[in-house]
Amino acid sequence: MIPCAEKFLVKAAYDAVKTGANKLLGRYSQQVDSAQKKALAALKASDKDKFESVFTTDNYAEDKLFLSRWEIDGRVRALMLGNDIRSDNDLIGGIVELIAADKAKTNQSFNSKLAHSIISNYYNLLWEEFRTCTELYDYIKGIQLDRIEQDGQATKEIAIEIRDIIKGKRPAGVPWNVPYCHNDNFILRDNEFSRLHDLLCGDDMVAISQPSGIAGAGGVGKTQLAVEYCYAYQDSYPGGLLWVRAENAILDEYAALADELNLGLPAEAKTDVLCTAVRQALNRLDKPALLVLDNLDNRADYNRIRSYLPTHKNCRALITTRLSDLCDKGHSLRLDILTKDKAVEMLYKYSRITDDKAGADDICYLLGYLPIAIELAGEYLAKRNIGLSEYAGRLRASGVLDNRYLNRDDLIKHTDHLASVRATLAVNDTLLADERVKALLAALCCFYNEGINQALLAKVCGLDTEDFEDAVIELKKYHLIKEGSDRRISLHRLLHQALCGQLPPDKLKNTQVQYVTQLAQYSVICNDPTKLKQAAPELPHLIRAADMADKIKKWPQVWELGISLGNYYDNRGEYQEKLKRLIVLEKSLKDYPEDKPRQAVLLNNIGATYRPLGEYAKAVGYYERALAIDTAVYGDKRPSVARDLNNLGLAYDSLGEYAKAIGYYERALAIWKAVYGEELSNVATSLNNLGGAYASLGEYAKAIGYYERARAIDTAVYGDKHPNVAIRLNNLGLAYYSLGEYAKAIGYYERALAIDTAVYGDKHPMVAIRLNNLGLAYYSLGEYAKAIGYYERARAIDTAVYGDKHPSVAIDLNNLGSAYNSLGEYAKAIGYYEDALAIDTAVYGDKHPNVAIRLNNLGLAYYSLGEYAKAIGYYERAYDMFREFLPQGHPSLITVYNNLQSLK
Repeated sequence: MIPCAEKFLVKAAYDAVKTGANKLLGRYSQQVDSAQKKALAALKASDKDKFESVFTTDNYAEDKLFLSRWEIDGRVRALMLGNDIRSDNDLIGGIVELIAADKAKTNQSFNSKLAHSIISNYYNLLWEEFRTCTELYDYIKGIQLDRIEQDGQATKEIAIEIRDIIKGKRPAGVPWNVPYCHNDNFILRDNEFSRLHDLLCGDDMVAISQPSGIAGAGGVGKTQLAVEYCYAYQDSYPGGLLWVRAENAILDEYAALADELNLGLPAEAKTDVLCTAVRQALNRLDKPALLVLDNLDNRADYNRIRSYLPTHKNCRALITTRLSDLCDKGHSLRLDILTKDKAVEMLYKYSRITDDKAGADDICYLLGYLPIAIELAGEYLAKRNIGLSEYAGRLRASGVLDNRYLNRDDLIKHTDHLASVRATLAVNDTLLADERVKALLAALCCFYNEGINQALLAKVCGLDTEDFEDAVIELKKYHLIKEGSDRRISLHRLLHQALCGQLPPDKLKNTQVQYVTQLAQYSVICNDPTKLKQAAPELPHLIRAADMADKIKKWPQVWELGISLGNYYDNRGEYQEKLKRLIVLEKSLKDYPEDKPRQAVLLNNIGATYRPLGEYAKAVGYYERALAIDTAVYGDKRPSVARDLNNLGLAYDSLGEYAKAIGYYERALAIWKAVYGEELSNVATSLNNLGGAYASLGEYAKAIGYYERARAIDTAVYGDKHPNVAIRLNNLGLAYYSLGEYAKAIGYYERALAIDTAVYGDKHPMVAIRLNNLGLAYYSLGEYAKAIGYYERARAIDTAVYGDKHPSVAIDLNNLGSAYNSLGEYAKAIGYYEDALAIDTAVYGDKHPNVAIRLNNLGLAYYSLGEYAKAIGYYERAYDMFREFLPQGHPSLITVYNNLQSLK
């Protein structure tokens, strides 16, 4: 079989419809062998017998293929040229009749193939008309669409020519080689046509590009906009609409316009001669014309063709490009990705599915609102019997636009989008030749794709400042990255996904190691509650680094990142999120069974997370596991064992089992004293905790003794202006408060506040704690207005640091509720209690000791209002909840029980 003969002959038949066989024969005379020339001559004469003889003599094994195609071509051509064709439906009806006749015959598979190829193109271009033709619609539905590309680009061009002839889209007698058809699904954004036309009415060249630093390497619809503009404004260019595919050999493409302009130059003419002739012809035009240079993304190509471009004002030049600096900013129409609403509208048009807004939103989000990707997804959905939500799930499961999806050649595009999206997700070879750019791309591949800190990025790249800046400039020039007003860098998620497949594995692996190392070092920022706002933008990158460190088995970094992320969530009061991160770390730790010390530390951390969640029994279990490990590794006299014992004391303290808690505290104290002597902060910590346990037992004098001993040690070690000393002073205030000595308590609170303010400043959460305690003291003195002032200051600090949904803010709101309740402003009190309840329920769930406290206080407020039934309801809910978490005899349980009894 002659190479490309199928394409040639199928195209020849339809070229004849528009141009006639004489012009067709002249155009292709240099490209075909003698047999094909004979076939063309036969085609011109409509001599079927002569045409048949060509392909039954010269050993063409598939001669029947050509004969069958000639028959189909001839009949369709006859239909098109006949007087009975008045509309698209007439033509479709004629083709249906041909198909029906073919189906009645035997051995007509080739006929079916050709009909399939023709109709499938109509199917995409004339969707609504085909849907009304049941027989044709059913026929197409039954064919595997991935087999229709038998004729490749030629088939696509034929479909465009047929459609435009039938619909009258091409201006008669006007030079026209726009290679793409009008797209009925095109989405117009922000008056783009009128803006583009206004630019083209000027004297200068115009470029359609993405805005500088767009998130992505293309695919925003530059080519499609140029195509649609050609169709919409063809009447404005009676001199012709000419198209050059600049991604190909640009001078050869430009030289080919000589044929389109009928310049009559010999085919063997040199390229520079042809290009010069084209320029001269365009400069002589007496009617406005438009020259489109599509995908001119290479500056060298631009410099190569620049001298051949027309200079006469009658021929405007329009460029589509990724280069940000190819034209002056005043002469560029810069495109961005679609808005969410426009993206969904586009998906609806292509998929013909409009009954699942949530699924559409999800798909468009996953595809980054990139027109190319949404078009691909929409056409895929139009050919599959699946819904939008199901497809969104597939995207999430398989990776957005993974290779299996991109390699589907059955997706017919109006502007070669399948090839374009592959090119979009590929990295230019020239760029990869630059080691600085390669280093930057490798680093970008490691980070989450949005909001990348440039300082961290530079460290991961390993480039000096100047080289890093040069690499950033280069990628911005090609619109591969976007720089926000905060100087953070982003790149489109599809490009981000594709980068890993473009970079050398060794380069990528080395960069991943550097990435997790740098991010682990940076993650210490998460440990400071005052730096939460600074840490928040880095969170997606830290999570990605933690997962990557686990994947590449960089254990120290896995540990550092996991603990830091846990501390971040702890500082935000997001204990469930902290727990999830620590459980992930626990699973990773199983790969390193020899690291017993870190196992014990992690178990302690998990136990410390269950405590604020109110799951004290679980906390005890984790602390006991940590204690067993440390005892087995070190014996029972090491500081790590004392740490575990102290933590167990805290858990039993929370359970109200104070005697048990005291036993653990005393064992921890004995170990620390034996190892370090009397003068050590850990000893002070044990003494402080013992004081707290005795205070809970009502033994305030004993508690004060322990607090004073702890303060003396910390003062000797750190001096009298240290935060540890402030903690001891605060606890002394609590003890005197419990004794009813409010003035004395206020004195201690104020001294603690002064130390913390000097150390941390006046906007720190520790300062908020001191202010709250002062408020409580003034509340007990009956100075409610003063108490409210302190509570409000505390709330302002906590809200500024943590946001308005943090447990600390709930405490502030609860205290404000109590103050207003005492002032008799019960409605206001209830509002504060309900706000506190909402926060704690969101943080802890609807069953937690803190939630029970809020319910009890709401009961108190409704009791004060005289709404006893409501009060009983809240008390009962609080009582049932406390019984679930606290042992019998716990003070909180007794308080609520007494509240209930007072109403019975």
